[in-house]
Amino acid sequence: MADLDERVTELELRWMAQEDFLRELSHVVADHARALEGLTRRVERLERALREVGAAVVQAPDDSPPPHY
Repeated sequence: MADLDERVTELELRWMAQEDFLRELSHVVADHARALEGLTRRVERLERALREVGAAVVQAPDDSPPPHY
């Protein structure tokens, strides 16, 4: 019976360690998800800014000489 108690105790200890590990892993995944969301928003802002700059370049005046020539 003592052997069974030891095995049950060992399994309980392993179970608790696994629970702790999963809880920590869950926090890491949540942190990474938040970071990814932030980076995604940043890329979207940069894409908008790049489109605006590209539009400004397209709408830039032509390269003809100024009127005083």
